Amino acid sequence: MIFYSILIPLLFNLIVLSDINAQKLDDCYNIASKVEKEFKIPNKLLSSISFTETGITKNGIYQPWPWSLNVNGKAIFFDSKREMLNYLDKAIYEKKKNIDIGCMQLNYRYHGSMFRNLEDMTDPEENIYYAGKFLKKLFLKHKSWNLAVSRYHSSNPIRMKVYLKKVHEHWKKNREGKYNQALQHTKIFKQKEISKVKSQTDLKIIYFKKILQEENS
Repeated sequence: MIFYSILIPLLFNLIVLSDINAQKLDDCYNIASKVEKEFKIPNKLLSSISFTETGITKNGIYQPWPWSLNVNGKAIFFDSKREMLNYLDKAIYEKKKNIDIGCMQLNYRYHGSMFRNLEDMTDPEENIYYAGKFLKKLFLKHKSWNLAVSRYHSSNPIRMKVYLKKVHEHWKKNREGKYNQALQHTKIFKQKEISKVKSQTDLKIIYFKKILQEENS
């Protein structure tokens, strides 16, 4: 009983810490949520666009990924900003300009001149802040969030329609809490800890069985 009374609060503390760590994992999601409030964008819409653009499962968690590029129609996900910047520098040196960058997949050809440098354009906060401002500008122009979302992606009517449908699918799941990153992280952590505890318990049982056998021999 002593073993479990110590273990339970320990697990609780670790789970709380895991939630804090989860906040570090999901930069795109958290920043988008903050920017939505600043620009009075409908709740979870900007983060849902980010999921549409760069949603991927990393470390067991489905999340919009900041270190993402799309080069000439090919999506590429990197483990770090440095890896992404190295690839991006090379792509630009090779005159490839149809490049979408970061959490919100901002197009380098159309939006690159609005940033001081690539370092800023790839920074999650700068990337999402600009995207939020751009989306709000589209809304003020077209007086419709659906049109703003569609034109965020393209001015081609077919692509606009397909993209809007994808965003609405992500937005629905997002509002239902299916993309809650902290909960996803906690769930994974709990599964790992339960497995670890079970493993430790099994080892203790084997150990005590061995001692009993030795005493009885």
